[in-house]
Amino acid sequence: MSLPVIALMLVMVVGFSIAQLLFKRAAQQVEMTASLGTLWRLATEPAFVGALAFYAVGTLLYIWVLNRVPLSRAYAVFALQFVVVPIFGVIIFGEPASWRLFVGSMMIVGGILVATS
Repeated sequence: MSLPVIALMLVMVVGFSIAQLLFKRAAQQVEMTASLGTLWRLATEPAFVGALAFYAVGTLLYIWVLNRVPLSRAYAVFALQFVVVPIFGVIIFGEPASWRLFVGSMMIVGGILVATS
């Protein structure tokens, strides 16, 4: 993989990770009930709209990457989200951290290194 493709893949991971954080923020802002009013509040919640925008751009970047990289490698790098999002969940939202989170994250990173080497 070329350096520009790797850089773009990392940008994609960051973008999808930001989207997850924005979804969490939207969930905190909008009380979810079974009503059309809830759907409207969610659809007009800036964090939700921002998350969708990050997903849209990230999906376009992912399609571009898949034109240049085998799916098995691209998806392995995509798995970095499973490390980035929980870490920022701890930092931004004060979610609990544990040794299991740390060990699991290191196992994911190790798996990505093995899968992409």
